[in-house]
Amino acid sequence: MVGKYLGIDIQVKGRNLIKGREEKMVATAQRYANAIIGLSRNGLDRAVAAHTLWERCAIPAVLYCSEVMVISKVALDKLDRIQHMVARYILQLPKSSARVAGALDAGLMQMKDRVATRTGLFVWNIQNKKTDKILKAVFDSVMRSPQDPWASQVKALKAAVGVHQLDGSKRLVKSMLKDVAVGNILQQKRELTSLSCMPQPRKWFKLQDHVNDSAEIGTLNRVRAGDAGLGNRRPNKAGQFHSHCPYCLSLGKTVKLSEHHVLIECQSVSYERNQFKVPEHPINSPGSKYALRKFIGGDNAGAAELHERARKIHRILTRWQDISA
Repeated sequence: MVGKYLGIDIQVKGRNLIKGREEKMVATAQRYANAIIGLSRNGLDRAVAAHTLWERCAIPAVLYCSEVMVISKVALDKLDRIQHMVARYILQLPKSSARVAGALDAGLMQMKDRVATRTGLFVWNIQNKKTDKILKAVFDSVMRSPQDPWASQVKALKAAVGVHQLDGSKRLVKSMLKDVAVGNILQQKRELTSLSCMPQPRKWFKLQDHVNDSAEIGTLNRVRAGDAGLGNRRPNKAGQFHSHCPYCLSLGKTVKLSEHHVLIECQSVSYERNQFKVPEHPINSPGSKYALRKFIGGDNAGAAELHERARKIHRILTRWQDISA
């Protein structure tokens, strides 16, 4: 049995009072994702259109009143999976790409961090603004309860931020909550070898200014995400898997296939690399990963420069795929 209060579904029976609401959140997110992808596919720039619609229309509807809920990890994971579908669409990434890439280049904050930010700012408003005395009394009573799950969630949030109370200016609290979200993303990034060359965003949780819907930028985004379709992590266009570079194998060399090998080391595209003035390093050179990281944006190159580099990367990868076929 489900009741409704202020637009929120509340489970009258059972241990999880917001189970119905969680199901509705997931269904709403899926509907918005499908609609946004459908509406923006033929627009002027699907990346910008999809990002704007998701942030300004979908997220407010999906996370309505989430600041006063204890949302299950299962529901948050489902929401992240849907959000990653939107991020993949924005960045032109394959299904096998890591979710972290969506947070880095598409600027889509993970759902648990979105909820934590909303919760933290909600608590700050109660503690620092002139609020209803009854609401303040209820809040204080809940926070004194040792067994209340929402109070435990708020205390865990304060511990993650590193403060006893969410006081100070609202801008400071917002910045601290953002730092926690950034830390969570970086921790996940460090655990993924496929993202070892991916540079950090110029602006956190913003659509990166180089992103558009061109084929060249799609190639750049896939290289940054460590999933350029070489055949090392998923089948390539020919349906083949390659754990080692097929061109180097033909020369009797066993070299692990990766984006930095193809773009920085492999001799099959030396002519193109020299023509486009792309840095070249010897095979298995310790500087190869750093050189690729720098070339794909780690040197803080602007959008125009990254667009030019994306064109070069697209040409080099296309040439390598033709040679290695």
